[in-house]
Amino acid sequence: MVVAAPGVLIADRYRIAETLGRGGVGVVWRARDERLGRDVALKEVSFPPSVPAAEQEAMRARVVREARAAAQLSHPSVTTVFDVLADAGTATAYLVMELVSAPTLEEVVRTTGPLSPARAAAIGVELLAALDMAHGAGIVHRDVKPGNVMVPEVGPAKLADFGIASVAGDGSITSTGLIMGTPSYMAPEQAQGVPSGPAVDLWGLGATLYFAVEGTAPFDRGQPLTTLNAVLNEAPRPAERSGALARVLDGLLVKDPSQRLDSDALRRRLREVTAHEAARSRADAAAEHQRPPTPVTSSTEPVRRAGLGRRTSVVVLGLLAILSLAAVGMLAALRDGPQDAATPEAAARARPGTEAAAASPDSPTRAPEPTEDRAVPSPPAPRNGIQRGVVPASWISEDLGDTGSTIAHPAAWDVAPAGDAALVFRDPQTGAILRVEWRDVPGGGPASELQQRSGILQGDADGYEELGISAFEYGPDDAALWEYTLFEDGLELHAYTLATDVGSYRYVVTLQSREEDWEVNRGRFVRFVKSFDPARTTVSG
Repeated sequence: MVVAAPGVLIADRYRIAETLGRGGVGVVWRARDERLGRDVALKEVSFPPSVPAAEQEAMRARVVREARAAAQLSHPSVTTVFDVLADAGTATAYLVMELVSAPTLEEVVRTTGPLSPARAAAIGVELLAALDMAHGAGIVHRDVKPGNVMVPEVGPAKLADFGIASVAGDGSITSTGLIMGTPSYMAPEQAQGVPSGPAVDLWGLGATLYFAVEGTAPFDRGQPLTTLNAVLNEAPRPAERSGALARVLDGLLVKDPSQRLDSDALRRRLREVTAHEAARSRADAAAEHQRPPTPVTSSTEPVRRAGLGRRTSVVVLGLLAILSLAAVGMLAALRDGPQDAATPEAAARARPGTEAAAASPDSPTRAPEPTEDRAVPSPPAPRNGIQRGVVPASWISEDLGDTGSTIAHPAAWDVAPAGDAALVFRDPQTGAILRVEWRDVPGGGPASELQQRSGILQGDADGYEELGISAFEYGPDDAALWEYTLFEDGLELHAYTLATDVGSYRYVVTLQSREEDWEVNRGRFVRFVKSFDPARTTVSG
């Protein structure tokens, strides 16, 4: 087999492009699969030249066997093994693997700081699902560590290096000097060279989650030998930021593998962490409702749900300052006139289970009644802006303090004051939140305020992603619309915020829901915005 280098073609198929990194077994290359036309990760496994030929052949057979087993693993949180190249008589083998364009957990923490306990627990649940599947197939990873955990922008975390790391755990191989593993994340039984099973991966997961919230490994002492001594003989460094995750770490970083948390107990504890953080968030939100709102400044939190940790994933730069297709669709729904609403094309755009509204320019506007609280297309609006003051039948109007303005909501939604100048509406079925604030018009315009709020979330919220801030036609008044997503307690949330100046007041209307419920709630937001009337509300029907 030829020597790997940029430009070299391996096995008449994989064209090496560049080095991605170096590990204990060799170089990791970016390569092009010229047969299928896709980029892959080509992971090199180099056998030490000092090892006798017979032992090298045994290693090669083990690499092929483990790679074939790993290739059978199909899970969203496992990087896929596509191929293995291990010609007899050569000192190098290659594993062809899925190329994941995402930072590792180690890179995320080093770059943006430790994760919140809830976010770490959510990643733990994802990795545990991958390990459970692998263990069920008789595969032990043996090198679970932050550097092997990929954290994509979209989708679950992925555990890399199945098929390589498992080879490293073979005592007959490690004794030859091929690889020693990663001391900071190695289980005590691995360090002692005794046979090991799935419990070593749970130790590695515990050490990885410790790093996620603390920013350092639990037993790292700076040097391999002193670190291994700590793994074998010392307690982990006391955790300072683990919060509700502490019980998980205590149960995993147990030196006796028979006393370590098993998979079922670990899953329960991880879910308890996310539930605990969610309950704390609700308590914080309730306390916040008792505080009067203040104008947004550089040190003031924008409208958001409590409990958000530090931002832990890289924002997709290409989406910054661009209004998403969903936002464009909403704008079209708000602005479509009677001509569009009456066309067959418009009717075809209506979702299953909903009615398309149609009216002539002179006919009264009526919003269709919701069926089982599903998304309903918005009523037609004049071309020069949306039609306000239109309340769907069965909705209830609420006064916005003493402003003289009103907004309506579904009868089943809960309503609570949030201080003296805000109301919070909550859907008891999906947990979606609508928050309406009002105050004297500040110096900057609506778009300026939304940009300021976006900047605060960018530095504060898990996985915050701005999908667009744009001027918005809202009757005769100055208005702007902001769309964004973020993560809270492992859930992806989607939100619209509309800011508008009417008379002497600025109104800020925010709807936030789980991503999976967004299509329903996007339609609701249209109706909420249309039901707003700064002077007079006309109930349709």
